[in-house]
Amino acid sequence: MAPSTAPSSKKLSTVALRHRKTTEEIVFNAGLGEIAPQFFASLNAQLSKSPDNAMAMTNFLRFLESSFNPSTILRDLAQHSILFETLLSIFGTSQYFSDILIRDPELFRWLTATTVLEHARSKSEFVIAARQSIKLFHSSTREVNALKRFQRRKMLRIGVRDILHIADLETTTRELSNLADAIISLVSELTWREMKNQYGDAPNTAWAVLGLGKLGGDELNYSSDIDLIAVFDRDGEIESPASGAMTHGEFFVRFIEQIVHVLSQPTEEGHFYRVDMRLRPDGKSGALIRSLASTLMYYESRGELWERQMLMKARCIAGDEAFAGRFLDALAPFMYPRTFFENPIEEISRIKARIESHSDDRNIKLRAGGIRDIEFIVQALQLVNGGKNSSLRNTNTLESIRLLSSASLLSATEAEHLREAYVFFRTLEHMLQILEYAQTHSLPTKRQSRDALAVRMAVPPKVFDKTLNRHLKNVRRIFDTVFTQRGADHPSDVERFLAEKTDSEFSLLFAKKFSLRNAEQAARNLRGMMYGSTLLGKKEYIARTRTNFKNIAGLFLEEIAESIAPDRALANAERVLSSVPSPDAMHALLSEKNFRRAFVTLCARSGMLAKQLALFPGLAESLLTDIENIIHEESPPTPRISSVHEWKVLEECKAAVRYILGNSDEQTLFRSLSEIASQTVSLLYKNERKKLRLPQSTRYCILGLGKLGGWEINFGSDLDVVVLFEAKRKSDAEKCEILAANIITA
Repeated sequence: MAPSTAPSSKKLSTVALRHRKTTEEIVFNAGLGEIAPQFFASLNAQLSKSPDNAMAMTNFLRFLESSFNPSTILRDLAQHSILFETLLSIFGTSQYFSDILIRDPELFRWLTATTVLEHARSKSEFVIAARQSIKLFHSSTREVNALKRFQRRKMLRIGVRDILHIADLETTTRELSNLADAIISLVSELTWREMKNQYGDAPNTAWAVLGLGKLGGDELNYSSDIDLIAVFDRDGEIESPASGAMTHGEFFVRFIEQIVHVLSQPTEEGHFYRVDMRLRPDGKSGALIRSLASTLMYYESRGELWERQMLMKARCIAGDEAFAGRFLDALAPFMYPRTFFENPIEEISRIKARIESHSDDRNIKLRAGGIRDIEFIVQALQLVNGGKNSSLRNTNTLESIRLLSSASLLSATEAEHLREAYVFFRTLEHMLQILEYAQTHSLPTKRQSRDALAVRMAVPPKVFDKTLNRHLKNVRRIFDTVFTQRGADHPSDVERFLAEKTDSEFSLLFAKKFSLRNAEQAARNLRGMMYGSTLLGKKEYIARTRTNFKNIAGLFLEEIAESIAPDRALANAERVLSSVPSPDAMHALLSEKNFRRAFVTLCARSGMLAKQLALFPGLAESLLTDIENIIHEESPPTPRISSVHEWKVLEECKAAVRYILGNSDEQTLFRSLSEIASQTVSLLYKNERKKLRLPQSTRYCILGLGKLGGWEINFGSDLDVVVLFEAKRKSDAEKCEILAANIITA
């Protein structure tokens, strides 16, 4: 071996020095002795900057050994220090990206081309490029492997932009998310094609795959799991030549199973992503995908606080974006309620405490003051305020911090502290993960490894710990400020009164306090509202529902006491609330003073209204949740629901609400009821005429007499009508008589 002409390398580790000697052999054996001084000067200069020069040197040798023409590479590196700096920065920072380059050394020439690293790519750009990469292949297996090679190249490009500090954290995480979006979209397309070929048909209904967590927030890590849920629009059936009749649900479950399989199962080209579907309704025990109606019913009836937090970051990844938008719009009242029956701040605080109890101080994500603290601060403020301020509804953490500051929910200083800490922690997290492509959040304990981590982050090692602790303290201080709110304790006397067994003297005194004459009946009514009916065929409310009612019981009783008939108001309220499908939603509304007063007034003044609402529980919610709009409505709208009877009942109840609450007089009430009766008869006539297929030449007229004719209909009034018709054929005349009979019967 020719003697080394390289300068002194005392800053290099023993391993790096040993490998450098091997490199000298390669250089001189390749006949490149003339460039040796320049080459080794550049090598030493770049290695001394590396966070781990031993790792960098080891990877550099592996790279040369795997290269088709190492002499050309060595000449280029000697002549262009920027190339050397780029290569050794990668080799000393990330074993994962180093392995990609070593596997395919030609990627380095692609990376260092003029425009490759210039700007971040959008989802659409990734999709277009990916389609180009797979278009030459004609089997799904080869298409998937080509797509994995595409993903690997693009991950490398994103990582190098990050390592070289070309892209900031926000840009990097968004581009990682865009790449994942593109991959999931194309895998979904390929899977849909294969499913359609396999079964000969596919449901003609919309579907969507939604990303949650960091994917949903456009802030994906290098080594994140991707959290997904899926939903389809309508139930139905397809006729499969391969397997016979198949429901939409069965088809879509197989569809999602295959998507998850393709995304997560390794091939000779590796795997795409680790997929987590456990956040779906009912978790691991629930179907992988449900219909829109079934999914909405789950969240409305059984959704928990953590599911609100989860869905706040949901966005469409694949499928029909318009349908996904409808789904998320329908979920908005659940995700961002205007009022709460339980203090969400307190519950989130309890969740965080449980998380911290299973973590340690090395975990930058879960420890006190870490990433999860920032996320929970943001989500808590969005959750509490997003129902009344829709501008706060955003999936991205950094953007949400800016929005919360603009809304004065975070001070400028707090927002800046959270932003700086989040960028620092997430950058730290990235440097940990790209080292070995591992899903880790734990800081190294060894000083040497910690210093190397600091260098990777472009932070001087001497100030790394100080900077870390400053961010942790700032975040925890803000967390404690936000989460010091606590729900008010509920009155112990309410709890005593609601107990199954209580002192009779106390019960009488309690009932008297709220102007209730029959203490025993009042207790039964209140227990029915809290526990649900226990009669055969009725299930008891879950613990959360019981707690929700208990939380508002005191305020509710105070409103009852001020009504004109407290006992009647309480009895009618129990009748209505025990019939509604989602009592939790009503409990939330009852926490609002204006709604509580209106509801109690209705229950105190009208047993008829309470009876109707109990008979039609689905209408009860739609009526009671929209009182503000109802009281300002002057006339009933055109019916848009399938059941004429239900429409009639709902509109009559609306008219009653406006009258009882003093927003209309008797004359207006009679006019409204007459209009409802007229529209009911008209709609029944149109439906029956269509069913009987009366020809257009048959003329038909229904005349209103009495109170109907005079626009003076009251509740329970008979309708006096006369039916006139003119038919050319006897068969048509018979149909006219049937039509009249059907209307009367209906």
